[in-house]
Parts: sequence; C-alpha cells; structure tokens
Amino acid sequence: MTKPVKAVIIDDIEQARLTLRKDLEDYAPQVELIGEADSVINGAKLLKNVKPDVLFLDIQMQDGSGFDLLDLLPEISFKIIFITASDAHAIKAFRYAAIDYLLKPVDPDELVAALNKVEKRLTNENDKYQLLNETLKNHQKPSERLALH
Repeated sequence: MTKPVKAVIIDDIEQARLTLRKDLEDYAPQVELIGEADSVINGAKLLKNVKPDVLFLDIQMQDGSGFDLLDLLPEISFKIIFITASDAHAIKAFRYAAIDYLLKPVDPDELVAALNKVEKRLTNENDKYQLLNETLKNHQKPSERLALH
C-alpha cells in the first residue's frame, strides 16, 4: 500500500472546496485532506502549521491571489496544483513550479493525472533521499562522477 498523499485546499468559494473534496474522495482515495482555508491570510496561517505534500490552490480570492499567498511563505516544501476558473494566469503559475493547472469545473481524469504527477515526483524525491541516507550510513565514498541532463 502506498503512503497517503497529504493535501490542503485553499479556495475562497465554499462550494468549490466542497466539490474538490468530493472529487478527491471519489477519484483519489490515496489523498488525505489535512486542511482547508478560505482566504490568502487563513491559508498562510494553515500552511505554517501543517505540512502537506500537495496544495490545491485557487488563484483569485477575495483578499488577494494564490500567488500572494505563496509569496508570504518563507519556504514552499509542497507541490502546487492550481485550480481556477480562468486560464489567464497559467504561465505565471508555472513560474511558481506548479505541478498542474486545472480549470473549474475540474475534470476527474485531469485531477487523477495531476495527482499521478505529484506521486511520481514524491516517489523520486524519496528514492533520492533514501539513496543519500544509505550512502551516508554505510560511509561509502560517493561516486566521483556527476551526471547532468
């Protein structure tokens, strides 16, 4: 069994949060929802207290934008999936290293595909960490070669 993916939803529209929550229950049982917020300020407070693997983030909110929220955080240690009603901010979203950009109403297949990307990246990062940890534990000399793309 795979480890659950911890998620947070930040969207100022209650119905949007409810719909996404239901979609996650129906199409992504591996996702564990660990928090929700309805504004930039409440979202920033929430993210300082919980450590999600993925953040589902609306862009346009009453008290600012999802980008404003990200700018408030000292560190972004989670994957970001923007969920918004407009594709006007797609390029800016990818500048924030977004995993995906989904338009409302969210297509379940696109939601599942986005979560597959998250899981793949989380697995790759975990594998790299385990390799480094094993190397350090065994006091092996790391390879003197460095491969770059």
